[in-house]
Amino acid sequence: MSNLSQRFHAVDTRALTDTIEAVIGAQGVGFQTKYLPRRNGQAAWLQYTLDADQRIFGDQIKPRVLLKNANNGTSALHLAVGFLRLVCSNGMMAGQSVYRDRVVHIKGPRMDDFLENVADRVAAALEFSLSGQMGIQLEAQLARPVASVIPIVERLELSRSAEEAVISAWQLRRPEDTATLWGFWNVLNETLRRRGRSEWADAERNFTMLDRVLEAAA
Repeated sequence: MSNLSQRFHAVDTRALTDTIEAVIGAQGVGFQTKYLPRRNGQAAWLQYTLDADQRIFGDQIKPRVLLKNANNGTSALHLAVGFLRLVCSNGMMAGQSVYRDRVVHIKGPRMDDFLENVADRVAAALEFSLSGQMGIQLEAQLARPVASVIPIVERLELSRSAEEAVISAWQLRRPEDTATLWGFWNVLNETLRRRGRSEWADAERNFTMLDRVLEAAA
């Protein structure tokens, strides 16, 4: 900490996880945790998976809480609550957040607001996630027709080779399988999986994948 600015605000990860676990416990559901240790100097991730299955188009989705914190100046604090989906039982997870926040470790009103309200915001997001409304909302959004995925893919900030692979895979599918945003989302996830992206390859990108697709398609 000696090399960090005096304005740096360290955030106690244990205090945050205690808060998250208390909020989850108040919902009356169990949970499992998964830890992704530091890699290449980047911050560790902690993921909570709630024991509360829901379905979109027959596929399983689970409410999750994802936390990243680093008190060495290498990363901002990230917290997200939402859904992850197991795609074709192949281990690839893709998700959408209900609540997502990113806070730089700097003393001031922004950090104060986060710490004072994090419990209430996580609780509200979990209540919505567990209500069943999220699945209904997702199905409505993913049923939207898609004439061409090229503009969507170009807005996803993938590598050039990944863009080409996704577009090629989409073009090879039957029209009835790719007519909606749901069909495109399946192609996207399956293609990235084949290219070697695992659940932990990029935890934040995977968790917000559907957010980014819906924004790109808007």
